[in-house]
Amino acid sequence: MDPVHRFFVNPEILTADEIDLPAEIGHQLVRVLRVRVEDRVVLCPGDGTEWTVAIEEIQGKAVRVRRLEISTPDVDLRCDLHVAVAVLKGEKLDWTLQKLTELGARSISLLTTERTISSAGEERWSKRIDRYRRIVREAAEQCGGTRVPVVHEPRKIAELMSAVGADYSRLILDPYSDRALSSLLAPCPERVLLLVGPEGGFSAEEVRYAAELGATPVKLGRRVLRAETAALAAATLVATASEP
Repeated sequence: MDPVHRFFVNPEILTADEIDLPAEIGHQLVRVLRVRVEDRVVLCPGDGTEWTVAIEEIQGKAVRVRRLEISTPDVDLRCDLHVAVAVLKGEKLDWTLQKLTELGARSISLLTTERTISSAGEERWSKRIDRYRRIVREAAEQCGGTRVPVVHEPRKIAELMSAVGADYSRLILDPYSDRALSSLLAPCPERVLLLVGPEGGFSAEEVRYAAELGATPVKLGRRVLRAETAALAAATLVATASEP
């Protein structure tokens, strides 16, 4: 069976049995994916449900579909995982955001730290954030997720810690810690905040400051990992612990 194409849509369009798809999705279906009448498509409103629809009519790039069924697949991470990752250079951040989405992160915050290297001004950051949000949406579509992670604009550790609820287990990666992340994760954790540093890691002062704000310094193993590797390794450990 051919794979069913998946798209995240504004839930406001899912109000009837027949739905006119947004122009950009119609273009993708008709011009790129070459769908035909009666082909099936999955629409995700981002609330954990999937709407399976069938192509009913194609007029140029305009596509109308009809609803077949609504389901709630058990595919998303049970833990509310919020990963705060320092801004990385080049395409490393793009790749990290994509993979964190595949692993099931619900929220991703960008961090500015002492060792963050970024020359983007406010206007450029606005464009970058739009691109990062497209990256996570497309990653969620491709991996079968039913929710798109929220991507927050860059902020400092203090801003992050004050914005995240007190009911999150707060963990900051520090290769010099004497406590392993895997040993501190409770079975089936409900909410976890991971802080991941930049190239070169957090400074000792940042680790101490985060600890004062309630974050526990943890290490991943005996080796010092690249920032992007550390982010995925830590998220994988949380994802594994969240399974019953």
